[in-house]
Amino acid sequence: MIISIILAVLLVTVWLLAVLYMMFISVSYVISDLKGAPFVPNDDNVIRTALKLLRLSSKDVLVDLGSGNGKVLFEAVKNFEAKNAVGYEISPWPFLLSILKRRRLPKSVQGRIKLHRKSIFNADLNEADVVYVYLFPKLLKKLAPMLLKAKRENRNLRIVSCVFQIKGMNPKKTIEVYHYGFRKDVTIYLY
Repeated sequence: MIISIILAVLLVTVWLLAVLYMMFISVSYVISDLKGAPFVPNDDNVIRTALKLLRLSSKDVLVDLGSGNGKVLFEAVKNFEAKNAVGYEISPWPFLLSILKRRRLPKSVQGRIKLHRKSIFNADLNEADVVYVYLFPKLLKKLAPMLLKAKRENRNLRIVSCVFQIKGMNPKKTIEVYHYGFRKDVTIYLY
């Protein structure tokens, strides 16, 4: 009898935890969708090609607007020697993933990656040498004035947009790269 009660309590507890977990993920995706940028991880090949195009150095601070699970930040610091990488992500689930992933990195790398759970429109671009975006056109259109202002204030600022062009900005360079998830070539725009 007691064993049956314990098993029932455990089963209900596991069920409730699963429901809470699913609710957390669902709310996270709703928040992302309402803000105009659902979490869609970028392809590793596209990320590496974009970071190569940026020619990162040990003096560069990279800002990722809509950093998702932090993949670009970690790649920039670990394999492309960026001085620091700063991510802005509004959605709770990808933000939590990026925090957990950062904890698995060596302390020397962790300290060079900063994560902010806030809107990309509240991002501080003053210290950025590089801005990375992988966002849908509707959101890029809203973001364009902020990026143009940052570019005017810092003429050396490099901006890269994966897959979608930023309307109102003329790219210095474009390259085609294969996106394994989309199974086709996509464009990377350097501004």
